[in-house]
Amino acid sequence: MSIVSDYVYELMQQHHSVRKFKNQPLGSETVEKLVEAGQSASTSSYLQTYSIIGVEDPSIKARLKEVSGQPYVLDNGYLFVFVLDYYRHNLINEDVEQHMETSFESAESLLVGAIDVALVSENIALAAEDMGYGIVYLGSLRNDVGRVREILDLPEYAFPLFGMAVGEPAEDENGSPKPRL
Repeated sequence: MSIVSDYVYELMQQHHSVRKFKNQPLGSETVEKLVEAGQSASTSSYLQTYSIIGVEDPSIKARLKEVSGQPYVLDNGYLFVFVLDYYRHNLINEDVEQHMETSFESAESLLVGAIDVALVSENIALAAEDMGYGIVYLGSLRNDVGRVREILDLPEYAFPLFGMAVGEPAEDENGSPKPRL
């Protein structure tokens, strides 16, 4: 059982960032399947310390593009924003008057949340590429975290880590896998 299926292996080997998309929105069924794929990822202690925000509204995308500076924040089939989210946990703490680590002040909590977010996003990326879509991660949303939090109306204990644009690659999109170390 130590052999990876050729299909999955080849799919992973062909991964590359797509920075130019056709003007074709993803359907709601596709988005739902992608989110379900993300939710199937492992999560530390079943805490699920993430939120996935879908952005379809062109005016919100335009505001996020101002933060990012990247055209593909606006021009894509669908935009996901991945959030390290301890807001729900904090509400539970208040409700049961218990204390569990729900802040970014603890290295452990920060790592748990960041890893959960990364695992969820990679599942979505792999599922999207399996469906024939291209993706690009958007770390540039961290250029102004305060502004992104404001644009998305995020509560306290919620921190936007990155975005992901997904869509059909444009005809002249010429990306290719980069050499890996």
